[in-house]
Amino acid sequence: VTISYQARFSGFLKAIQASPKNMSLTEIDNQMEKIAAMLFSDASEIAVEGARQLRTLSIQNRDNENIRFRIASCYELRMGLVFMLSSNSDTARYWSCHCIVALSHKHKRNQLILANHPGVMHAFVKVLACGTTMSKGAACSALVESTFRNADNALLVAKTPGLLQGVVAVMQTNQGDVRDDAAGVLRNCSNYSYEAAEVIVRTPGVLTALIDMCNGELESDRFTAMGTIQNLTRCSAVVPLLRQTRVVQDALIPTMAAPGEGEDVDVMRAESLMALTNLTPDSDLDCLSPDPGILAVLTQMLLCAVRGQVSLPHPASKTIPMTGRG
Repeated sequence: VTISYQARFSGFLKAIQASPKNMSLTEIDNQMEKIAAMLFSDASEIAVEGARQLRTLSIQNRDNENIRFRIASCYELRMGLVFMLSSNSDTARYWSCHCIVALSHKHKRNQLILANHPGVMHAFVKVLACGTTMSKGAACSALVESTFRNADNALLVAKTPGLLQGVVAVMQTNQGDVRDDAAGVLRNCSNYSYEAAEVIVRTPGVLTALIDMCNGELESDRFTAMGTIQNLTRCSAVVPLLRQTRVVQDALIPTMAAPGEGEDVDVMRAESLMALTNLTPDSDLDCLSPDPGILAVLTQMLLCAVRGQVSLPHPASKTIPMTGRG
């Protein structure tokens, strides 16, 4: 779990407490009309205030999928978000992204209608190319939410010209939280679409960026990058490509041998073992002799999957909050 993800939803409680609850549909529609007009304002501060209100409206109705779909289905609101996302104001881009995060969060219909709105993906490409660290991180957060448990959007992101290149460029920056968010886009896309996984591994710079993050100082970087590599190794079309790289020598083996302890470290070691197993020809599997502790973690992960648990049972462990990542 990254600081950036926690910050992404840190305003939920304030937003819920700040505005009236139990609004009628007529009141919601009137507010949507008002917000849409604000989003198109040439005055950046008015547009940003409209985006703030839209995000609040979505968060207040986070447990009502029908109302959230009603909000995302409003063509004028979607156009307004694209207008802000395409603007030259970095603050406007940032708040447009966070509206998309709030509306897309664990809502498949909203994910689809927002990601497929004309101009949205092109606008994301522009933000990743021209935005500041703030808006680039927000754009990656929006893409993470758009692709969570959504194979169609995962493939859409992978096939949008210039988008993966923009994500890789963010991964190559020196901003830890932003790097982690960018890798989270690849992690989701590779997890939910094998076709996207093949596009990802063929994108110049992806593997170099992932290997660098696996050997980085921040645990969140290493965690997300290793999860992405493990996802990629599950795709049969990708395995031959990965065998021709140094991902085993430079990422998997160092992760398994790295010092440290704790839940996240155990998971990374287990994922590196699974990835190594996926990349090892059947005739060579007998040569693998993993640490018994890693096998114990794998067993626990399987138990979690069977039981539908989010957190990994582990002595003196912490609970891993759910995120929009696979």
